[in-house]
Amino acid sequence: MPDKTPAEKMRCRPGMAVLVRHLPPAVEARLGLPAGTHVAASAGDAAFLVDHAATQAEAEARLADLAAELTAGAIAWIVYPKGAKAAGLDVSRDTIFTAAKAVGLTVVANVAVDETYSAVRVKRP
Repeated sequence: MPDKTPAEKMRCRPGMAVLVRHLPPAVEARLGLPAGTHVAASAGDAAFLVDHAATQAEAEARLADLAAELTAGAIAWIVYPKGAKAAGLDVSRDTIFTAAKAVGLTVVANVAVDETYSAVRVKRP
């Protein structure tokens, strides 16, 4: 069986309405969205949503947006740089976890997107 793409590992399936925001184009291309997905008009219409945060301030802003927009059953992910602390950045899985909790979201999964980026899944408790 062939390896799954990052999007498949993130539970994206054919037929889903997808919204990808703020991702660098090269990272978006590496997600490997399945054939048959289509672009959602808004976050409220998305069954699968991926956002990007390069800093903690961006993570907090993205999570606040998700807390306001996320619909029941939607799959939402925040992509962030791996090894950010070692690179002098202030964002990490742990800081995203704390920020998610502050806006009423829960971090429930973590996957590698590639050698440079990871993603955490957030949902309403």
